[in-house]
Amino acid sequence: MLFLVGSGPSESLDEVHDQFVEDARRRGGVIAIAALGSEDEAEQFLPDYAQPILKRWPEAVIEPIFLDDEGATVWPDGFERLAGLVVCGGWTPGYLDALIPRRDAISTLVRGGMPYLGYSAGAMIVARHAIVGGWKYQGRVLAPEIVGEGLEELTIRDGLALIGPSVETHSDVWSNLEVALAALEASPAHTAVTIDEGTCLAVDPASGRTSIIGAGRVYWLQKDGAHVMISHEQAPPASPADPPALEDPHSTVKPSQLPRHIPPHPHSEHPDAAEAPLATDPPEARH
Repeated sequence: MLFLVGSGPSESLDEVHDQFVEDARRRGGVIAIAALGSEDEAEQFLPDYAQPILKRWPEAVIEPIFLDDEGATVWPDGFERLAGLVVCGGWTPGYLDALIPRRDAISTLVRGGMPYLGYSAGAMIVARHAIVGGWKYQGRVLAPEIVGEGLEELTIRDGLALIGPSVETHSDVWSNLEVALAALEASPAHTAVTIDEGTCLAVDPASGRTSIIGAGRVYWLQKDGAHVMISHEQAPPASPADPPALEDPHSTVKPSQLPRHIPPHPHSEHPDAAEAPLATDPPEARH
């Protein structure tokens, strides 16, 4: 399963972490966490990505991969036997440069059942036509400059090709829906998807079926000739827990019926066959 998150780790993504760990347990005990930068640079934020996994699976072995966008990444032995792969957030062009040499290996693992959890940049690079940066298109401002990843003109490159649609993240915070619209105009992609903060688009790479996890929305954009159709989805609201039943309407609540306190958490052309058949029908047709 692919878990594509529109932001960094957060407690609103507990269900995502639960599912990722459940999938990974079936394959082994080693989880790789790929972070762009040197060990000294990555050690400041790496625990944020490891903690949700270790909290659920203390026996898991975390294998950091310190990505070098200039090609000097040291890859761990036994990469093909990973139980799961986490790709952190950060500078999207650098993540793509560092991971593209392993595109075929990652594709083989994902299609063989290895769960992939990508945050922000890690979610954007999985597309066949990956949006890697830019906040203008043909001189027109699309979004705030912060969206640009250090690039001014909209830049789309061959991605990991794990799914067909192009992906944008932080959609509700960065107001970058127009970036996704421009990407459909500027690239061969026919579909794009934007993912809010604290929200995950889960994709089955075999069937292309999708589901939404988290508090925000996912917008689907589908090119139809000169037009683009836009629809949105979000996870159904959680049902409130029923209050404990009393033995009779006049009795007081027993201590055993009171909720217990839960402490807070601590703080090359890629072949078409490698592209997952991610559904591009309207949302109601996919479920």
